[in-house]
Amino acid sequence: DILYAQVGSGSLDHGKWGRPEEMTMARPAYKLTASKPGSDLAMEQAAAFAAGYLVFKDICNDASYADTLLDNAKQLWEFAIAHQGKYSSSVTAASGYYQSFNVTDENCWGSLWLYKVTGEQKYLDEAKKWYDPAPDWGMSWDDVIIGNQVLMYNLTGDSQYIANIEGTFNDWMPGGSVPYTPKGLAYRLQWGSLRYASNMAAAALLAAESGVHPDEYRKWAQCQIQYALGDGGR
Repeated sequence: DILYAQVGSGSLDHGKWGRPEEMTMARPAYKLTASKPGSDLAMEQAAAFAAGYLVFKDICNDASYADTLLDNAKQLWEFAIAHQGKYSSSVTAASGYYQSFNVTDENCWGSLWLYKVTGEQKYLDEAKKWYDPAPDWGMSWDDVIIGNQVLMYNLTGDSQYIANIEGTFNDWMPGGSVPYTPKGLAYRLQWGSLRYASNMAAAALLAAESGVHPDEYRKWAQCQIQYALGDGGR
């Protein structure tokens, strides 16, 4: 069982501003194994492959490639369940740039996506083991808690998950813990502030599509995206 987790050196890659074709320096590859696990990364890839399965099956009409993606998603899920651990603990070259803080939300995320495409109960049971009902700090490369909250409600229809979604967005909307800039951006963090606001806006739109405060959440999401696109001016 081997999963390649990273190609390139964080220090060298961040120091190069130019086209990929000009990156001629050494670019080492780092892998995850049973003895050096990374269930968080494996579950993220399982989720991506499962989502890709739906795209290639239903939109691209490529059933063969869709099945390949689903087979690999299942293998990655099994790999992650069998070998738990943070990828950045195994790939130390990643820890200084994209450190993982836990594996819980990714375990839930990968399991939910496989439940969505297969309907197999074992995936939902596993997702519920790792599910976090707490308000989400902010969706990013290391945090998919709000994604789990929305997807869990979407897949189960259980109203208890609505309260978790509301808890997250009560925290993110004006009056919650997330501060706002003078022109209305939900400003979670200096680094990648638009990333957090835009990701949470996307999650709000998905929640709205599921019938959770559709008018309020769509309006808030629109304001965040319009700010990101420049409507606030200079």
